[in-house]
Amino acid sequence: AFAVISTTIALVAVFTPLAFLQGNTGRLFNEFGIAVAGSVILSGFDPYRREIAKQSIERLISDGRIHPARIEELVEKIKGEMEESMRRDGEAAAFELGLHDIHPELLRLMGRLKFRTSYGQNVLNHVVETSHLAAVIAAEIGADVQVAKMGGLLHDIGKIGVTPGILEKPGPLTLSERRKMEEHSATGERILANVEAYAEIARIVRHHHERIDGRGYPDGIMADEIPLVSRIICVAD
Repeated sequence: AFAVISTTIALVAVFTPLAFLQGNTGRLFNEFGIAVAGSVILSGFDPYRREIAKQSIERLISDGRIHPARIEELVEKIKGEMEESMRRDGEAAAFELGLHDIHPELLRLMGRLKFRTSYGQNVLNHVVETSHLAAVIAAEIGADVQVAKMGGLLHDIGKIGVTPGILEKPGPLTLSERRKMEEHSATGERILANVEAYAEIARIVRHHHERIDGRGYPDGIMADEIPLVSRIICVAD
């Protein structure tokens, strides 16, 4: 019998008979930084890689065929399954919001946010909620509801570039960590600027952390210099 326990921060523990910890199994464990001491503990800040490791170990132990070729085959298979899962999750988020014709690569990147947390909240769930709220605010003040929805959904896409461990850190960030976190709005703009027809959304995403008094980021612009939908998303966020 075995169980895999995944924490919300950075640990996956696998409890398994010692027979499974012999021979070539060590290769898989070493690749993912696992220390063996009667049980196996996997530690890493990257939730995406942790999930690959977790699923690989579960299936290898369940299957019982543990050798180098099988390990590599299974890891690649799980990576492919996770890519497909991320695409479906991105599509589901867009469908819930009534947003259509979003670039497939953006949907995949949105799905990847399922594996990130920020301030204890799943980032994919957060952007969907933000999009709903932004649409309500936009409707109330006569702004473009569809643009507000799209901007809300994509406003944190740059967080896929934030170093694992900083985004998920449960306590206060250091000044250096805060600066890295604040890069996500400009990173989001760069991602969207590479996709045709997303120039307006890219600008909105860049400025969704600006403040009316000019003390926001990344550019420190103020008041009416900030795009209206960026201000809406800031409030919804």
